[in-house]
Amino acid sequence: MRILVLMAFLILTIQSSFSGECLTELKKTYPSMEEISPSYAKNFKIYKTNKFTYIKIKKLWIGDNVGKGYFLKSKPNQLNHCKLQKHLKTNVEKIIPLSTTYVAFLEALKLEKKIVGFPKTNYINSKRTRILVKKQKIKNLKFPLNPEELISLKPDLIISYSSSAPEVLGLEKIEKITKKIIYFPEYLEDHPLGRAEWIILLGYLTDHISESKIFFNDVRTKYLKLRKNFEKSEFKRKVLLGKKQDGNWIAPSSNSYLSRLVEDAGGINILKGSKVNNLKFEEVLKKKRLVDFWLPHTAWKNRNDILNEDKKYNLLFSNTNMKVYNSTRKNNANSGFDFWETGLSRPDLILKDLITIFNHKYEKDLVLRWYKKL
Repeated sequence: MRILVLMAFLILTIQSSFSGECLTELKKTYPSMEEISPSYAKNFKIYKTNKFTYIKIKKLWIGDNVGKGYFLKSKPNQLNHCKLQKHLKTNVEKIIPLSTTYVAFLEALKLEKKIVGFPKTNYINSKRTRILVKKQKIKNLKFPLNPEELISLKPDLIISYSSSAPEVLGLEKIEKITKKIIYFPEYLEDHPLGRAEWIILLGYLTDHISESKIFFNDVRTKYLKLRKNFEKSEFKRKVLLGKKQDGNWIAPSSNSYLSRLVEDAGGINILKGSKVNNLKFEEVLKKKRLVDFWLPHTAWKNRNDILNEDKKYNLLFSNTNMKVYNSTRKNNANSGFDFWETGLSRPDLILKDLITIFNHKYEKDLVLRWYKKL
């Protein structure tokens, strides 16, 4: 098993190295090639000529420094270079997304009717797509993925998460059967608008470029307007992120997606500057009286869930006025997290929730989309 995993890793690494060589070759061959850089996303770029569009994804996972490249709207026999690069057609009719995040992106572009399969459909929250699931328009795929079952749906495009973990490298088996997979590591972006901007890449993949730009620009405008109103507030709420695990406190880093949202909403991450990967629970307890709000971002639905997981959380609650808000208001009955589905495409609405929590005087009047008080 270890040998197979290593071989899969080496194959993906070799393919990725060719993407770097390909981009160098293209720049020499097409000196006037247009380079389109996203405004907030750092992990992809788009290159255009009158013959093709080339997508370069810089990193597939944390630690990857090579990435992967894809040609759009071109056939292999049309190009005399970069023959090992993937060629994806953009007039897609059948799509298989492998993460609920991509479902929300597709629904935002009104492409949910092109979804033909999804692993464990019970996790999907998006309303219009749920209707299609109930009508059995979307096949509930087995997980771990069965390559034959997936390929039997004849997808034009498979949008996949990427990771160096062995269980995810099983996707290589599917990639050997079909060349229609694109890896979509939007989770590596640390800016909320950076993650949302991946919808533009999806727009290029599906011939919905204009629609994707309109959607993103609207989200960006709303986000920046909210941030401008509250990021410079003199009264800053002190916020605790993360949770206890194996004696340590596991929390997002200071420059992470969630930390940025807290700061843009006018809050202060009290663990900013701390070594969050090696922080003892006792160190967090020392700061507990500073905390106004704790945002754990877990599956907990109430205080009992917290204490049932670890009684030591009582130490965190004692002698404090901290309030706990968790992002589980819109979880479905099967623990599908809409915060990590629709929320990634609508960071403006997450920001609105946080601003409401941090600044509202009357809790009973709070109107929140994803967060609920525990």
